[in-house]
Amino acid sequence: MSPVSDVWYPTLTVFMLAIGFVLTASFFMLKPWVKQELRRQGIIELNVAMAKVDPFVELDSMKEKFESSKLKEMETGGGNPEEEE
Repeated sequence: MSPVSDVWYPTLTVFMLAIGFVLTASFFMLKPWVKQELRRQGIIELNVAMAKVDPFVELDSMKEKFESSKLKEMETGGGNPEEEE
């Protein structure tokens, strides 16, 4: 027995296809946008482009480390000191 009523299958199918189309379209639109942005900034060589992007990648990885350490703190009971008082 399915947790979803048979009446909902056509609606869910259309919804899932729409999500797939939007994600596919955004993927193919991203590449031209990045090329245009790099040209606008005057970046021609790949190593220069990578150097420009590198700080953003580092910031993202630092954010992930921070979030995972905060999650571990909360799991081990080292949460907010104000809550302990």
